[in-house]
Amino acid sequence: MIQENESRKRGLMAHLSAQCSLCLEETPLKTSSFISKRGKSVDVNMRIVYHSIESGSGYEGLASVCSIMNMPCIKKTAYYQHVETILDALEVEAEIDMKKVAFFMCTPASKYPQKFFLLLLER
Repeated sequence: MIQENESRKRGLMAHLSAQCSLCLEETPLKTSSFISKRGKSVDVNMRIVYHSIESGSGYEGLASVCSIMNMPCIKKTAYYQHVETILDALEVEAEIDMKKVAFFMCTPASKYPQKFFLLLLER
């Protein structure tokens, strides 16, 4: 038998467990992994927030989809905490990429082999 513990839910992550009907042994079923060492954020919540940013739907679009699927949405405060984390990471990555481009643009093409240019495009 599969049971859900509503009190241990974290946003879109369910806390499920399977119980054997013969020996009554209970085994937890992992529905998402934690993404921080402190164990506060779960992967499924970060991914759904990232998708809502990329699709342009924002929190309202996410809440609408959750409503259609008859499932609770993550809290608005948690949503915007994830947005901040994602935007900070994107900013760091953009800065790294811009520094690489600046280096290659300021260096004559004869000074570096073509494979370095291909590494830049690989990302």
